[in-house]
Amino acid sequence: MFKRPVFKGSELKRSVLKTLRFKSLRFKSLRFKSLAHVFKTLEAAYDVLMRLHHTPVRKVVMMLILSGVAMASHAENDSVPDFMRGDWLLVCDNTLLCRAAGYPPERYVEAQRAGLILSRAAGPGTALTGRWVSTEDMAETTPLHLWMNQQDMGEVLADGRLTDSQVGQLVAMATQHVDIRLEGSGIVLPLSDHGISAVLRRMDAVQQRLNTPGALIVKGSRSEADIPTAPPKPEIQQAAVLEAQLRPISTSSAQGQQLLRALANTRAAECDLSEDYLQYAALTADKALVMKACWRAAYNAGSVAFVVDRNTFKPLQEVTFSATDYAQGTLSMMQKGRGLGDCFYLKRWVFDGEVFVVSQENSTGLCRLFPGGMVTLPRYTTRVLSP
Repeated sequence: MFKRPVFKGSELKRSVLKTLRFKSLRFKSLRFKSLAHVFKTLEAAYDVLMRLHHTPVRKVVMMLILSGVAMASHAENDSVPDFMRGDWLLVCDNTLLCRAAGYPPERYVEAQRAGLILSRAAGPGTALTGRWVSTEDMAETTPLHLWMNQQDMGEVLADGRLTDSQVGQLVAMATQHVDIRLEGSGIVLPLSDHGISAVLRRMDAVQQRLNTPGALIVKGSRSEADIPTAPPKPEIQQAAVLEAQLRPISTSSAQGQQLLRALANTRAAECDLSEDYLQYAALTADKALVMKACWRAAYNAGSVAFVVDRNTFKPLQEVTFSATDYAQGTLSMMQKGRGLGDCFYLKRWVFDGEVFVVSQENSTGLCRLFPGGMVTLPRYTTRVLSP
């Protein structure tokens, strides 16, 4: 009889690294002194998640990676960890606006496909809304009807929106097996029900609706007045900067050598790339942004980014290990995930005069053959005030 292996200590770490390398996450000789290095790239999160969740041992690895991503995100900007079950993904932002994204069955590989987004804002009395996203132009496609368990639930609006009645019927059937599809003249677009109930229950939990009349899955008599209102978006006052673009600094110059010495005892020393490619932008009279090319994988690359003292080059803030762009006081990280098609992860920071502050974080969900990802799913959102 097959027994599931039990990993201990260094054996588990070796298994994680072996699995990542096996799945073509080409981090070359990057020294994994902590799993945070893995969590910093979308490849390590989404590629492993999408490809490795069928066997028990690999599921252990997947959960370690996902929990690390979630913890890193939560620690940095107090966002809610993502939740995935089956073919459904729940992403809630810092205002507790939650979006549940449903996909076709994982083994459905046709290019013609559709997915469903169920959204609900936090607070008492808010409604769940639904919208289809398709690789087809729904406004020009023959009228599509929503079918559930061989019942015609009516036509889907041209912009993909579901009616209140259709949303209600879908939620009512969510706790049982339900065959969901869009169907028109010669078009059948299936949607998986695997995970919908768990994801909607988690949405209720995040928004603290469990056991209230307005809960989606676990209804009860607890007062709607107990449901907290939506937290406000944080406001960030962006500061003006002296240099809107980065400029290269020769590593053989006196300034370049001084910068390398200043970064020698930081995580820049752990970077995988042999070349010491440096970029610099003055932010204020006494602060500057420095980026050093750090790692390169199969589909992504990243630079370590620091705010430094302009006079001594002393590091004042390590912003990220995976920066990809800087312009006009905004630092960005854009990474690509690979699975059944591409998906993307974006994070931005703005300079407030002292440090770079997280201003935006979102993804395009699972990699499921939607060109560029199915839809933007915000994890963290702010209101940025211009300088």
